[in-house]
Amino acid sequence: MAPGNNDLILPMKYCETTTLNHSLARTYPEQVEPLYDLFKAEGGPADFFGEQQAINLDKIEKELCKKKNSPDPTMDLAMGISRLPGENDVRKGRQILLVELKFRVTNPNQLRRTEIEGKITYSRQLVFSEIPICPGHVFIFSSTCLQQARRHIARLYLNKPTVRVMDAQEFKDTYF
Repeated sequence: MAPGNNDLILPMKYCETTTLNHSLARTYPEQVEPLYDLFKAEGGPADFFGEQQAINLDKIEKELCKKKNSPDPTMDLAMGISRLPGENDVRKGRQILLVELKFRVTNPNQLRRTEIEGKITYSRQLVFSEIPICPGHVFIFSSTCLQQARRHIARLYLNKPTVRVMDAQEFKDTYF
């Protein structure tokens, strides 16, 4: 049997070229930070990553906030992913992945859909550029409340894959 189109799709993996070529990374190069710093600042494991870079959306929003009264809610980081890492061609499937780090959350049931939607909506507006945004958004929780977070988010989104819930290890295994 001949392979179908889905058999030929490669998984999306971290792509530093896509991350660094994003207009936000070029406009705010001081807000491009190592993933281990971003994870550590949010209470997560810092030793999972090497020098992989991501765009710190919270810090960019704070910079933009100087021009307005209050910051809008944003996801914590944006990073490039691609079917063929290092390639900078739209046909190679490059995208920007939005990620929220929720390591300090002890009761995921307190998260409201409006809070999640606000972060996603404004982050998509902030990150919008020539690079498409991945339609699935990642929320990373500690392993201790991962299953509770998955059940709660699944109920909020009626099991639609709009929001993916992971722990740090699954995130690393999926995108690196």
